[in-house]
Amino acid sequence: MDLAQRLNTALAVYAPSLREPPKLYWRDARVYVITFELHPATERPLLELMASVPTGWQYSSTGSNSSGVWNRVSTHVLLLPEVRWAEVELFGSQP
Repeated sequence: MDLAQRLNTALAVYAPSLREPPKLYWRDARVYVITFELHPATERPLLELMASVPTGWQYSSTGSNSSGVWNRVSTHVLLLPEVRWAEVELFGSQP
């Protein structure tokens, strides 16, 4: 929960809300899955997070859905040093 609280603070500009309690990742019991909803539900948070660490992202967009998947590259840090992988999804995107 400490990591979730620190991520919540790091994402504060997007008025995050924790969707469910953190849980262990089914493929690796050393990794936690922490899911937030960000606000506003527009493409802005996705693009801003991608711009904050421009290395390691794969972006895709289909119709009104967009997503960015980030994999840590070298010493680049997204939000907190503990973050190794992240996915930001937007369904029914608004400009």
